Parts: sequence; structure tokens; C-alpha cells
Amino acid sequence: MPPKPSIPTGTTTTGSRPAPPTHFLCIPLVTLVSRPQLAASISSFKDDVCSPASFAIPEDAIRPVGTLHLTLGVMSFPNRNNNQEESSGSVNGLGKAKEILRGLKLREIWRAACKEAAERTRPGVPVVEEEGADDKIKITLKGLASMQPPNRAAVLYAPPVDTQGKLYGFCEKVRDVFRDGGVMDDDGGRPLLLHATVVNTIYVKGDKGSSHKSRRGGRGGRGGGKERLTVDATGIIDRYEDQVWMEGVELEGVAICKMGAKKVLNENGDETGDEKYEVVEEMSPPEKRRPVASSSSSPATASSSGSSSSSPTQRRQRQPPRSSSLVATSRNRSDNIISPPRASISRGSSPTPTLRPTSPSPAASAAAIAAASALRQKDARILALERELGIMENEFTRELDQETITITHLQAKCAALEKRLAEQEVVARGEILRRDEEIKELRSQMRGLKEWVSNSTRTDGQVQISDEVFGEGMARLGNGLQNWVLVNFRRSKVDLTNVPEPIIEELARLVPMYEDLVSTSKIHLLQSVVSRLLVEHVFNTHFPGLSKEESRQLTETETLLASYGASDEPINQWRSTTLTILRKDGNKRLQTETANLTNTIVSRVNELLDAMTATKPNEGRDQGLRALVTSAIDLSRLLSVQRAVFNATMPEILPHQRIVFDAETMEDIGGEDEENLFEREVCCVTFPGIIKRGDVSGGQLQYRNVISKARVLCSPE
Repeated sequence: MPPKPSIPTGTTTTGSRPAPPTHFLCIPLVTLVSRPQLAASISSFKDDVCSPASFAIPEDAIRPVGTLHLTLGVMSFPNRNNNQEESSGSVNGLGKAKEILRGLKLREIWRAACKEAAERTRPGVPVVEEEGADDKIKITLKGLASMQPPNRAAVLYAPPVDTQGKLYGFCEKVRDVFRDGGVMDDDGGRPLLLHATVVNTIYVKGDKGSSHKSRRGGRGGRGGGKERLTVDATGIIDRYEDQVWMEGVELEGVAICKMGAKKVLNENGDETGDEKYEVVEEMSPPEKRRPVASSSSSPATASSSGSSSSSPTQRRQRQPPRSSSLVATSRNRSDNIISPPRASISRGSSPTPTLRPTSPSPAASAAAIAAASALRQKDARILALERELGIMENEFTRELDQETITITHLQAKCAALEKRLAEQEVVARGEILRRDEEIKELRSQMRGLKEWVSNSTRTDGQVQISDEVFGEGMARLGNGLQNWVLVNFRRSKVDLTNVPEPIIEELARLVPMYEDLVSTSKIHLLQSVVSRLLVEHVFNTHFPGLSKEESRQLTETETLLASYGASDEPINQWRSTTLTILRKDGNKRLQTETANLTNTIVSRVNELLDAMTATKPNEGRDQGLRALVTSAIDLSRLLSVQRAVFNATMPEILPHQRIVFDAETMEDIGGEDEENLFEREVCCVTFPGIIKRGDVSGGQLQYRNVISKARVLCSPE
């Protein structure tokens, strides 16, 4: 078992389990520059994948734009301690995390990460640091990936483009500062995964998307015992492999946020459809911080502290502060727009000089007049600079509003175009599906015509069937057996504790590796038992429905004819002609033996499966099993009357042997790619395959053709 994660400073535990995380350290991705890009990308993605004609993903699974971020780590600070830490200035828990964040030197960390990336890329080459090189941290999100296997995905995310590892190294260094400070868990030693979550099925409410629910259930989801909704995202990932969600967006800062996104409300208190996390503390790079006005006082300002008139500086201090949104706008739009420094004049920073009751000298009077004149000139200059700054801000705001309107218009046109393209794509897909159905129907008609022509031109009464018909027949029989086991034994538990010894011996004969499958592959074990009985009593007999004595006589006759040195072709033709006569004219005589064979198989299956699962047979279950046995008998008879030789193959898995996966004769039912199954060991065979030897005339037995592959389950890696 992996070591238990350490509990960071400031966390509490419940019993032996750590307290759930309450905060997380992240890089927010939603800025004034990135929001238009992300909004257009997420909107187009949602319209596509949520469409019933596309992937039908529930809309609740698509994450709102305002929640996008790159998580660097999680922290746990119980609510009952936060207020105390804030009020007392404690350096433990959340207060300490804030203090660590405020002490980060992001620019130095970024340069160190760039230097390490250069050393990894060019080992042995000295790294020369250039002033201003790689100073800006820019982020691009491209592609789509899954946290889980794509065919059972619950979380899809957009990874950042980081070919040289600079961003990854930067994030690791920031995270390590918090871990070294004792406020962040090491997450069991798992490596950092930078991701912006786009889809998370945990937010799907009620029964939405129930068609996607995984049968593996029991883990995930918000409620205890509920199944975690999973989807087959293979097609989605392929389609959005080259999707650029946002490009070249400059990093605004690193933030500590509270867990749990909150809905965004407009000025009327109505929901906007967006969500965001509450930012507790944020740290920005140096070039993103607004210059702070100087608060130093000059002697000249102190000398006029007793004046009753309002100076331009005092009027400026009484004005309402500028909108924070405007400040953020100018900071995000350009790093070159810097507010001119404003001298802060404090009228009370020094005491007013005490004037003696003596007449001032001419020199003192001239100095006072000069000081007052200089002060008035400074106030006038400050007022002029303020007016100029106001004009610049108004002009900038007007240009920004115009740009925003243009961007919004272009986004609307782009969204309309993408919607129109999506509609056209849906129509095209429907047309393709319709054409595929037409092609499938035409192929079926062509196959039927070929069979009709073949049968109509024969004079010996024999029926030669194409290989495709046998392949489809075996596929239907295998699917029918699988559905029968699932419907009748899905909720049953296999328990061999009190099973009689004869049943155990029979089970060991049919499936020697049954002990390894009881607890892990119950359904596959039951399918294997039934398939073995069908192979023994139906597919491996001379002709199903004949008695043992009749089968023995036919076998001896065929052996006698072969002993005269005749070639394979006439022997197979004799067998085909003889069995065709039995199939065509001997139905009445075969009925009794066929019924006995069917009853024997049904009885044997019920005896084995009921003992293993402690269930009782019922009429509906028996009728379904009889239909399967009858289909197997009809298919076996049709195979027997062909001139070519058809054999059912079902490899036997023994404890002392190692059977590996063979892509030519086997089909894996685990859903893995064949490339990953090379040299993989087979643990269970659930249904037989059919292999054909010879041609349509019964000769050339060296020719071999796999008509239907055996269905197998491979062992996990």
C-alpha cells in the first residue's frame, strides 16, 4: 500500500483520515484577454458535444468559463480556524499560506525555470542570461485529454503547451515553496499534472445522460454508492486533438482560492450562467503590479499646512477613486501604459512653524513670497498632470470599449458560423449513415442473389453457403449467449462453497482455470461453461440429431472410403451428399433425437449454473436457452453439409500451459487495441470460432480461412 499522505500545517483530521481540502493554489486562466477566446471555444465545444446528433454529453458536465484554472496543489484549513488566524495575524494555516504567497518572487522563479529548461535542452552548453529574455509568462491551451481511459472517461481537460518544460518547472517550484512551508500536502508523491478541466461528469445531476453510465459503478460521484457517470470520449478526443482553446495569454498571477465554485449573478441578482472561485489572496508578477504613489512629504508642503484654502492636491484626494475595473483593464491591455507619478503632498506631515511677534526682515519676507510662489506653481503643475491623465484614461477607455464591441461582434459571427457548420455536419452525418444503410442492404441483396444463383444451378440438391453467412450466424449466436447470461445471472453471485463434488469435477473439466475467474470474471466464466457444452454436444458431432450408433456407422464408412486411397475431394463430396439427404429428407426421424439432445444440453446447463449461483430455473430462462441450442444445431448442420471442412475451435486454458493472444484466430472482448495484446496471456475463452479448410468442391484442404474468431478475455498487464 502507498504511504499515507502527510498532513500539512494548519489542517485537522477526522479520526485517522485527513480533513477534506478547503483551498487550492492555482494559476487563474480567465483574464480580460483570455475570456473572449475561452468563451468562444467553450461555447462551440458545448454546442457540438452536447448535441443529440453528436456525442450527447449532458450540458451540466461542461465547466463554466469562469472556473478555468491550472491547479498547483490543495490545502486544508478548517473554517473554525480561519477567522482567528485572520484577526490575530497567525502565521499558521491560511494566514501562513497568504504570507508565503505574498513573499513569492515570481520573476526570479520563472527565470530559474527557464534556465533549467535550457540546461536540459542543451546539456553542457553554458546558459547566458539576457536581460529581459523570457520575462513574460504566456500560456496556450491546446488539445483535449482524459484523466481516465478514453472509453470510460469522467474528466476531460485541456493541457497547456509546454514543449520545453518551462511552465511545468515554474509551477513545480511555486508548489514546492508551499510544501516546504508546511501548508500543502505532497499528494502521495504523485507528479504535477497541469490541466484546465473542460468536462467533469461529477456535476451532472439526476438521471441526465444515464445512457452513458458505467457498469463498474460504486466509485466516484457525489452521493455514496452512486455510479460515477462515464462516457466514451474516444471520438471527442480525436476531434479536438488540435483545438486551441486560448493562445499566448500572459500570466496574471498565482492565487489561493476557496473550494467550491459559486454562481455569478448580475446587478439584478439573476444567474448569468457563469461560475467562479472566490480568490482569497493573489500575487502578480512585478510588471503586472500598478505603481504605488509616493507618500513622502516635502518641507514646502508642510509650510502651507495651516492654509484654509483647498489646494489642487487636497481636491484630488477628495475625488472618488477610479474604477478598479479600469485599473485592471489598463494593466491587462498593455504593460507600456504606466500612470505618471503623482506627488502626494501632506499638509500635516510637519508642524507649522511658530512665528515670533517680531517684524519680519525684508530677506525673510522675500523668501516666504518665493516659497509660496513655488508652492502655487507645483500645485498648478499637479493639476495640469491630473487633467492630462484624465484625458488619457478617457481616450483609453473609449478605445477599449470600441475594441470590446468589435471583438464581441466577431465572436458572435464566429459562433454563428460554427453553429451553421455544426448543423451542416449533422446533416452530412445523417446522409452518410443513410448511405451506409443502403450499401449494407445492397450487399445483403447481392449475397442473397449469389446464393440463389448457386442453389438454382445445382442439380444434386446440395446447398453451398457463403462464408459471410456462417460468420454472421456465429456472431448472432455468440451475442445471444452473452445476452442470455447477462439477463439471467447478472445479479447472481458465484459461490462454490457448498457445491457438490461431481459438479466441481465437471466444472474443472469444462473450465480448468475456473478458480481464477470466480471473483473477477463471473459472466465470462458462465459463458465459457455454456460454450463448452455446445461445442461438445453440437459442433463437434458428426451430424447433430443422429444417435450415437448412427454417428458411429457414418464415421466408420467415411474412414473405410478414405482407406482406399481416394483424394480428399471425393470423400468430402460423399459426406456432403449423404448429410444433405439426412438434412433434407430425414427431419421426422431426427426430431426425436434432436429433442433429446436439446433437453440434455438444457438440463446440463441448468444443473451446473444453478449449483454455482444458487438460482432456480424458470420458464422464460429455459425458453431462451432452448432457442440458443436450436440455433446452434441448425448452424452446425448447415456447416456439416458443406463440401469444405468447417471446425469449431475453442482453445483450452490449462494451469500448466501458457496460451497467448493470437490476433488471427482470436478476438479480445476486453476492448483493448490489438497492438497492446501482443504476447498477452489468455485467461478465458467465452465463445468458439470457426475455421474452414478446403474450397467449395471439397478439395485443397491445405487452404485455411478463419470464418469467425474465438472470443477470449486476456489477462491484465
